[in-house]
Amino acid sequence: MFSENVYMVRGGIGVGPFNTDFNVKLIFAIATACMVIYDWKKNNRLDYFWVSIFGTLIWTVAETFLQLRGYREFQKNYIFGLPLPGFIAIPLQGLVEGGFIAVTCLFITDWIRQKQTRHLAIIIYGILMGVMFIGSFVNGIQTPNYGGNVPSRRNMTAITPLIFLGILTYANLAFFVIHPRPQWEGRKIGTYLRIKPTRGDRIRGYYMFVLMLIFGTVWTVGEYLAGTRWIEVGSEGSTRHAPILIEILAFAFDIIIEITVAYIPFYTLPLGLKLIKSEFKNY
Repeated sequence: MFSENVYMVRGGIGVGPFNTDFNVKLIFAIATACMVIYDWKKNNRLDYFWVSIFGTLIWTVAETFLQLRGYREFQKNYIFGLPLPGFIAIPLQGLVEGGFIAVTCLFITDWIRQKQTRHLAIIIYGILMGVMFIGSFVNGIQTPNYGGNVPSRRNMTAITPLIFLGILTYANLAFFVIHPRPQWEGRKIGTYLRIKPTRGDRIRGYYMFVLMLIFGTVWTVGEYLAGTRWIEVGSEGSTRHAPILIEILAFAFDIIIEITVAYIPFYTLPLGLKLIKSEFKNY
């Protein structure tokens, strides 16, 4: 059982930012742009812009690699009934599935950390999670097409993507846990890189981490119960529904590592490159 490949499958008609309908993705892309403009005009900064850029770039590179290497099977994409070429579809997908989610969680993080907007932020995020969960059932409870033709089937056990996730995991540990040598900051590298994040930077990252974890959990549970997301095992071209233990472990890995841990660098990388200013609030 454990010697077989494990596949994350998106089937049926889903909802949310991971929706395979690019008409829906366009709405989330516009929402991302609105949050970026809000941050620019309201806070006179480009934090959300850089998070969306890094999220889009990293996700686009990763998705391109997955498709070129055959780790993910994907059908043709359409927007407003017209074929969408890959060089547009993949970056748009990256902006939504990478940038939108990270920017949204950072947006809510910043509001929660401000006393005057804290309760409103919690209410908004709660409503967003509720809408996303209920929206999973907008097309009813669908019957999973185990082993059949589906919008997306991704090999979760492919070695190269796992190495990439390992690198991102280490990057998170370096940000939240590992304390660099103080003398590094005095060297030339300290001129260009923020070697040691402030306590405020870490707290901002902690909030974002928790919100990402909640997001991934709510969306995954909703999609699973709606029959539009499941786990398969087997080999390419011959897969079947995974046993319940494998399915639980695979979903847990997806939520904690592939969504939460892998997305935090969208914030920490531009922070380290000094594109985002450090935070000094210790709450």
